[in-house]
Amino acid sequence: MILTALETAKDYVSGECLSRKLGLSRTAVWKRVQVLRGMGYEIGARPHRGYILTQKPELLMPLDIGRLKTCGITKEIHCLKEVASTNELAYKMALEGASEGVVVISETQTQGRGRMRRRWVSLPGRNIYLSLILRPRITAHLAPLLTYVGAVSTAEALDKGFALKVRLKWPNDVLVRSKKLAGLLNEVKAETDRVDFIVLGFGINVNMEKEDFPEDLRQKATSVMIELGRKVSRVEVIRCLLESIETWYDVFLLHGADPVIRQWESLARIRGTSIEVRSFDDTCRGVVEGVDRDGALMLRQGKDRIIRLVAGDVIGKVRRIRDQSS
Repeated sequence: MILTALETAKDYVSGECLSRKLGLSRTAVWKRVQVLRGMGYEIGARPHRGYILTQKPELLMPLDIGRLKTCGITKEIHCLKEVASTNELAYKMALEGASEGVVVISETQTQGRGRMRRRWVSLPGRNIYLSLILRPRITAHLAPLLTYVGAVSTAEALDKGFALKVRLKWPNDVLVRSKKLAGLLNEVKAETDRVDFIVLGFGINVNMEKEDFPEDLRQKATSVMIELGRKVSRVEVIRCLLESIETWYDVFLLHGADPVIRQWESLARIRGTSIEVRSFDDTCRGVVEGVDRDGALMLRQGKDRIIRLVAGDVIGKVRRIRDQSS
């Protein structure tokens, strides 16, 4: 392909060389260069010297995504310019028989959403909107544990790849300096006794500036670029994320919930903290005892009462009651 030839060249590549190498006429080479320019690639041209690639676009082009050194879990990547929701499309694909390891990525979402159908800001060309289909052989009551797999995978990817020290907020937020940097939306199709499939959805703010956020979110949200003070490669973020997911998904399948929950608790650091949680129509207060092996948050109320929360939002943190190690 012309793009491959230009990327691997250290200098100009003549039109004649491209024509001969690719079996195309000089006119066909010129037309394909024009197509690449239209896609955002900056390609210089000089008489008697040929073409040179000077800059690649910020877009997540399918060719770039396909070159990822993908991990074993990734079987197929669909890279799209625009969708209503990557989770919605991946869920539909899974219903139609898509296998484990199918990934859907989009430049933007017209109906991006978070938990409880909240709006997710999905600006084009800035962030990562990615959904992954998994088909673990587990019973339905264990499905919530994949939320924790996704959360610790995201945290590890941002730490190892970009030296960001993140905190996790129950159940599915990734924070830096108490500001939201990423969120997860996991959707499950299950029978009574088994999971059919799970779609893990990831929204990561990568190259957004403070002014890109709606005014009401500017003090509550952040991005990788804001934290590092520079733009980063979204392809590299995706690579780190997929590799981390493979690691923690394998840990979960081979060793069960315990190591995943331990890692999540070490990153959340809320054990022994008094919190307030809005769960459905109720508001619950209590001291965090941890997460049980079905993925529920356990709150102690008084001396003898433990309640289990399977969904909700932490709306307040009061104070640390006792050291996490206790």
